[in-house]
Order: sequence, then structure tokens, then C-alpha cells
Amino acid sequence: QKKPEYNRNFVLTAIGALMLSSVMGSFWGGSIRGIKEDDSNRYKEWLLQYEKIELPVKLKQLEKQLDN
Repeated sequence: QKKPEYNRNFVLTAIGALMLSSVMGSFWGGSIRGIKEDDSNRYKEWLLQYEKIELPVKLKQLEKQLDN
């Protein structure tokens, strides 16, 4: 029986390709996570502004309308 022969260049190329895809995946995942964190921060800022500024103003407007 003939033993399987492994080509050293093929193995090194495969390892290099796996390392490259791992690095690229890490950068891609990091960029997606960064975008989601930015969106989350913007939403939190909007929600705070809405609760502290816009809701009281709208409440006063509704109270005025009810008084009339």
C-alpha cells in the first residue's frame, strides 16, 4: 500500500489561507460591532433628549389644549 504524500507547499498555503481569513474575519466583525455600538449610542442620546426635552414640551401643549 502506498502512503499518502502531503505536499509541503500545499499545507503551507492552506495554513496561510486560514490565517488570512481569520484575520479578515476579525476585522470585519470588529467593524460591524463598532457600527452597532455607534447606533446604540446615538439611540440612547436620542431617547434621553426625547424624555428630557420633547416629552415635557408635548405634555404642556396637551395640557393647554385640554384647558381650552
